[in-house]
Amino acid sequence: MWTVTESIPQYKISLGLTWWIFDNSDLGRYICHFGNNPGFCSILFIFPDQKFGINILCNGMFAQEAVFNKIPLEIADILLKK
Repeated sequence: MWTVTESIPQYKISLGLTWWIFDNSDLGRYICHFGNNPGFCSILFIFPDQKFGINILCNGMFAQEAVFNKIPLEIADILLKK
């Protein structure tokens, strides 16, 4: 599922089978999958090279921006001591 099927080189983003694959200069390679329903959102970030993952689950209708783009990356920064 993490085998690259499409790639967007200028953004260092690839797509596997329903998984987004990122190559970040600060955080390294990470893979994520997100879900979203009215009133709920979640995301799973996996950092295979660093051997940890982050899962954020939220009961909030308008929390997608923080859950998808802010909270997991801040947690990763803390765990990687960046």
